[in-house]
Amino acid sequence: MKKNNKTLSMVAIVTSILFALCGFANGSYKVPVLGWDLHPEQPIDISVDAGLFEKRVDRGLFTHTDAFFVKSDATIGSAYDSPIVAGVEFVNGENENFFGGYAGIAGDNLYVGTRLGTNAADGDLTDIDIELNVGYFYNPDFYGVTLAAEVNLVSGGGFDFAVSADRPIISAFGVDVTGSVEVGKTWDYAQDYEWVSGSINCVYALPTGANVFGGVSLIDNEVQTDGFESVFQIGLQHLF
Repeated sequence: MKKNNKTLSMVAIVTSILFALCGFANGSYKVPVLGWDLHPEQPIDISVDAGLFEKRVDRGLFTHTDAFFVKSDATIGSAYDSPIVAGVEFVNGENENFFGGYAGIAGDNLYVGTRLGTNAADGDLTDIDIELNVGYFYNPDFYGVTLAAEVNLVSGGGFDFAVSADRPIISAFGVDVTGSVEVGKTWDYAQDYEWVSGSINCVYALPTGANVFGGVSLIDNEVQTDGFESVFQIGLQHLF
């Protein structure tokens, strides 16, 4: 019962933050910070996801087992015509909980932001670490493939680099299926490792406007796996 109460409390926090962001409604405000003209506004393109991870994956590592999660993402303004995006996430795992989030500026092909997340740079996945994230995305106009490269710098030292590719596979009977692959490596972590993953994800749009999603991933991270290990997630998404 105590664990369920904590879950409900964290869901309430996520919802409260979402409504607090909506307090920026009915206007735009200039906030000069370090030479940037930031324009926080009423959140748009809001998505709220809730579901279950068999094993949550972050930087190729399993961080939580049999975990309920709820997260929300939104565009909360702009900076020189580039969207400011942000999100919060709560994970209620079998042994550990996690509450974090991110904020960043997303250009046409470039993303720069910061994140509170789980990271193994210090050898402890239960800590919440501050990261600086830089990502680049490219669409080569080749069978719908999207390529991405991301560098993550972790407070206290350590960084990792990952490249990925994803593309739509098929869309039939209201179900959209996509596939993705990712390869990554760490440097100056407490224990450096490399990871390879491949995923198949499905999304089905309900008549209510919500989406049901699910996916299966194969992951080899050299630290927690002996060859590839399969994990799955399922959930429900609603867009506002």
